[in-house]
Amino acid sequence: MKFYHGTKNKDLKELNLEHYSGKIYITDSYYMAFLYASSPARFWDYNKEQDKVVFREVCHDHFKKQFQGKECYIFSCNVEEYEKAESNRSGHAFITNKPVILNQPPEYIPDAYTKLMQMAERGEVLLERWEDMTPEVQQSRVNSVLKVYTPEIMRNEKEKFPEVYEIFIKLLPKLKLKDEK
Repeated sequence: MKFYHGTKNKDLKELNLEHYSGKIYITDSYYMAFLYASSPARFWDYNKEQDKVVFREVCHDHFKKQFQGKECYIFSCNVEEYEKAESNRSGHAFITNKPVILNQPPEYIPDAYTKLMQMAERGEVLLERWEDMTPEVQQSRVNSVLKVYTPEIMRNEKEKFPEVYEIFIKLLPKLKLKDEK
């Protein structure tokens, strides 16, 4: 079956078990692969009725701040042995415990923001823009992020995923850890 893998690493040749702790995650959705390659921050959902990724802004110009200027790569691959991933809110996440050879060359995406806007214009993904939300929905979005991303979680993000942490701080300065200048 044809699958995709999104990454910032253009030099990947295969996905191996040592790098992925015994389970290799792949997707049968090009759009989910794009999401994983371009978006380390987790502001998305999946509309199962429309079978589309939904990107949600949590502040003004969120998409520009998070995606503009970011390059990424989408690889395709063929995998024979796989199963649906347990944590699979989209229905498009699969795992395998066998190495995966990636088809070369990958699709190069020089600017994730431009690609996101093109996909939205064609109706391939859904965007929930900040300026289209009521003030109540905007505040609800901010509150939900502030509630979920506690100082402990933000400290973990900063240590393990500094790029994700930087995106969070750029989007919502209130998430900055108190002991930082």
